[in-house]
Amino acid sequence: DEYFANQQFTTVYRQPGRICNIESENYQEPESPDKNFEGIIGKRNNKGGLVFIGKEGLHECGCLAENEGDLTVTLFRSFRRTVMSDGEVEGQLNKPLSFKYLLKCITPDCTMTELNHLRKELQTLPVTTHLVPDYLIMEHTDGSFMQLDGDLTFSALKTADNGNKNSLILRLYNPEKESRNATVKFAKTIKQAERCHIDETVQHSIEFKNNTLLVKAAPYQIITIKLTF
Repeated sequence: DEYFANQQFTTVYRQPGRICNIESENYQEPESPDKNFEGIIGKRNNKGGLVFIGKEGLHECGCLAENEGDLTVTLFRSFRRTVMSDGEVEGQLNKPLSFKYLLKCITPDCTMTELNHLRKELQTLPVTTHLVPDYLIMEHTDGSFMQLDGDLTFSALKTADNGNKNSLILRLYNPEKESRNATVKFAKTIKQAERCHIDETVQHSIEFKNNTLLVKAAPYQIITIKLTF
């Protein structure tokens, strides 16, 4: 059965083993069963499944074609020196290291958004601020500046590149095969909301009510919104 893994802004579904099977054996660099990912890998069927979540920046995972289709993850890889170099004076992480991982049983209908949120909780403290100027949030220390509910994954909340100190860029994405919705509520009064390309060029204005946005995303779509307060 296929397995799933997260990538930047999306979810990929792969068959166990190698795509080329044995065809690449004579290549200078044969295909590896391990493929890149962003820290989440799992398998499931109509009864449920199991997912592995890594807090740190893991990059290699796979699924064996034999036996029960076991999942494999490279937990840590280090080098005495960088490949194809003369080496460095000292390592970047020359100290004891600790890592944290999570194994979780999931239901058949568990979404990738839920797993992305779980990984973010594993990575961060309960309260975080994402590149938002202090003057926009200081009066809202008794609660959240932004609240996201629904089936879209949070990517970024940052100052806009247009130079307006009262403008923020919100980026969400849909990691699912189906269309998904979410609501985003802000503690500060929204004066204008605009859909943008990922480079922040404006496409069109969007509606909002009571400082709340309803965001709809097609499968695997990235949504960028410019907010003016």
